Amino acid sequence: MYHGLFLILERAGFETFLAKLWRPFRHLYAMLAVMVGWVFFRSDSLEKAFAVLKAMAGMAPGDPIMTPIDFYLTHSVLTAIVIGCLASAPIGKAFQALLPKKGAFAASKHYAMTDGWCMANSLVFLMLFCLSAISIASGTYNPFIYFRF
Repeated sequence: MYHGLFLILERAGFETFLAKLWRPFRHLYAMLAVMVGWVFFRSDSLEKAFAVLKAMAGMAPGDPIMTPIDFYLTHSVLTAIVIGCLASAPIGKAFQALLPKKGAFAASKHYAMTDGWCMANSLVFLMLFCLSAISIASGTYNPFIYFRF
């Protein structure tokens, strides 16, 4: 129902309003819709879902004894947050400015890369993916999300 409501709203004309918004606001809209949807999907009841949403909005006190921040905010989590923030920033133009302006790079406005550069780029992302998968697999107890169904 939640997903269907957003489909109806956007097809009824809200989509044209969203298209006129500045791109970061459209991203914020999408993130809020997804995060709120996850809360409703994961909660046992509407009462618990609204309690979680109130806590997420800062309108309900948290329980520091039940959820200490030190338990969740480890060095690996902080590193992942910093890397994620840097990787999601629009830094492509900054990297393009660092690349040499000779050969294949000068022929195109886009990232025309040599075979060696493409292979190195692919290997770096493959290694990051493998390290992420290993980190998730070796983490604490993580139940299957659909176990209740």
